[in-house]
Amino acid sequence: MHPKKHAKVETLTQARQKALDELFYLPVGGQAQPRYSPDLQAEKTRAIESKYDADLLALMDAAEKQGTTAEAILARVDRPYEWLDPVEMARAATLAPFVREDFATLDAAGLVQAVQAAAGAGRAEKWLALRYAAMRYAELDRDIQTALGMGAKAHYSPAVQSLRDTVMPATERRERADAQKQLDDAKNLYDAAEWARPSVKQDFAARMGIDARYVD
Repeated sequence: MHPKKHAKVETLTQARQKALDELFYLPVGGQAQPRYSPDLQAEKTRAIESKYDADLLALMDAAEKQGTTAEAILARVDRPYEWLDPVEMARAATLAPFVREDFATLDAAGLVQAVQAAAGAGRAEKWLALRYAAMRYAELDRDIQTALGMGAKAHYSPAVQSLRDTVMPATERRERADAQKQLDDAKNLYDAAEWARPSVKQDFAARMGIDARYVD
């Protein structure tokens, strides 16, 4: 599956094509002709392609740095023990054994229902639901194979995210949303830039047994 297009890659691709087009001229009523001798034409073409590839590699490097920064922000704000104040944390400590017991034997469907039901509880209870749901889900995720179980799993992440948003402080939520957006953009940019490299397309075409000119 090819990656989504990215504006920064598209800008480079258009600039490269413009540079290549400028190596030719169009006589009146004729077909495009090279502007230079064969050797010089080939040299200029290689220079354009080399610059294009270097620019794509630079974008990939920038995408990696952007992704690393975003992941660091996500790791910083996603610290549940900092979401509750001392009073809420004390209540959570009191209730923890009971909530842990409630979640310990839930199946996939029950787990989703429990997370959804916690939306009407207090912050400490929501926090505990997130904690023990994650533990139970990790256990279930190893061996859920039934269609019913797999269907329940599809609803788990949205339910958890919805509950998490009611517990995570507003500042951290905004930071997390911005960082996630930057991380998604970084992944898209990296994939788009990598796929745009002629050598990558040529390798793909060789593996598929097709002409690289028809790989987009």
